[in-house]
Amino acid sequence: MVGRFAEALGNGTFWAVGAVVATAAAGPAASTRAMGVMVGGVTLSSIVGVPLGTAAGQVAGWQGPFWALALLALAAAAVIARRLPADTGRADSSLRGELGTLKHPRLWLIYLAIALVQGGMMAFYSYVAPLLTERAHLTSAIVPLAMLGYGLGALVGTTFGGRRGDDRPYATLIPAAAGTAAVLAATTLWATHSVIAVVLVVLLGATGMTTNPILVGEVVRTAGAGRALPMALATSAFQVGIAVGSWFGGLALTSALDLKGPSLAGLALALIALLPLGLLAASQRKAASARSDPDPQPALTGTRTRTRTRTRTRTTEPFPVAALRNRQQAEGGSPGELRNESKESPCGIASSAVRTSRSRKSRSDPG
Repeated sequence: MVGRFAEALGNGTFWAVGAVVATAAAGPAASTRAMGVMVGGVTLSSIVGVPLGTAAGQVAGWQGPFWALALLALAAAAVIARRLPADTGRADSSLRGELGTLKHPRLWLIYLAIALVQGGMMAFYSYVAPLLTERAHLTSAIVPLAMLGYGLGALVGTTFGGRRGDDRPYATLIPAAAGTAAVLAATTLWATHSVIAVVLVVLLGATGMTTNPILVGEVVRTAGAGRALPMALATSAFQVGIAVGSWFGGLALTSALDLKGPSLAGLALALIALLPLGLLAASQRKAASARSDPDPQPALTGTRTRTRTRTRTRTTEPFPVAALRNRQQAEGGSPGELRNESKESPCGIASSAVRTSRSRKSRSDPG
């Protein structure tokens, strides 16, 4: 028991600090890809390690694989101490600064989504061996191959999620979570055939593990790069999902649902996970729209001001001088009279009456 506790403590610390180092080295723009590489390495080690550990245990006894893992861990620690920098370069990594990042409501939605998606997978996968043997009627010798297929699917999923998650996180996350729910629903209905059951197990690894690097990348983008406490809580959210999913799947297995219970329990959790994911996607679209749309108010205000200026200029402009000049020349007046008449009446109404009277007087008086 003490050994298991120490191993779990080291595992949690490794994931919290390792994720900080990986995302800080890659930068915020490539944080999801960095987590995809990190999670993919763990998946690959599971694919290779399970058969190798089994073979080593058969040759050297059950203690042999543990001694081998201890030596590999010491070698990895030496490489990490030599190759990685002493810190991530953050100067504000105080406890107050770390706690301040937890005030983001968006961060807790991400944690909830992590726990629900992980719980949906583990509600079924925790009991995959008896489900394959008793419901799909596979022999015990084939079960490790089915689990190997799950690992290969998980490797494909983490690689795909790591590459797609930086550019289009929620356009990848939501279809992956919905695909996980669809696979669990299909498992409930059609996993009685051995080939179909194995194919569905492989698909579950691909769809379910696609979400993991993207969700951790969203933690980095929300809390900021180099934050250890938010990353530690992300690791805790994964562990909570594993524990809750396994417990819920076990309850369903021992209920009247029997062998369909674990997949139905996982389906329920996967469907609930779509709610926080939908809220996160909506908030991201709203924030992106606010950043991309400029404020139209200054442009409208300037337009109204220019319109009022042009209108004011038209209403205060005097009667066209050119028309008055042409009319004065046709009636025999002088330019001086035009200027005087313009001063007397800007609108030209009184000056026109004066010119008409003078013209009639000059025609009636020959002298």
